[in-house]
Amino acid sequence: MAIEDKRAAPRYLAHWKITIIFDAAEKKPVIHGYTNDLSLSGTAVNTDHNVASTKPVTVLLFPPLLYGEDQQKTIAIKANLAYTVFSGSDSCFRIGLHYTNFKDDGLQILKDRLERQFPVGSKAEKLSGAPATGSFF
Repeated sequence: MAIEDKRAAPRYLAHWKITIIFDAAEKKPVIHGYTNDLSLSGTAVNTDHNVASTKPVTVLLFPPLLYGEDQQKTIAIKANLAYTVFSGSDSCFRIGLHYTNFKDDGLQILKDRLERQFPVGSKAEKLSGAPATGSFF
């Protein structure tokens, strides 16, 4: 029996720089790393840290520079930690994040970058899912 994929948006194998910032009261370290996969509704991040949190986190996502750009874009997102599991195949922990709110035009920037990196009709590493919407914080 197949497991139903309940993700709200297609996932892509995209390895973008990411920073996860926990609420100050939790006294957890800032996590820097790379996404394992990402979508318009969330991302999976590989990390050396086994973390858990019930409070929203701030995610700073850094899409790759486009040709002709000289400054890195930063997409600020509020997210909830969906899971942390040990990935034996990658010898690290995988953190699942579900986006709840995008700051400013972050959702549009993310849509644009995913469309450029993974054009419709290409065989570009699409994993699964359906369209999503976003909001602002």
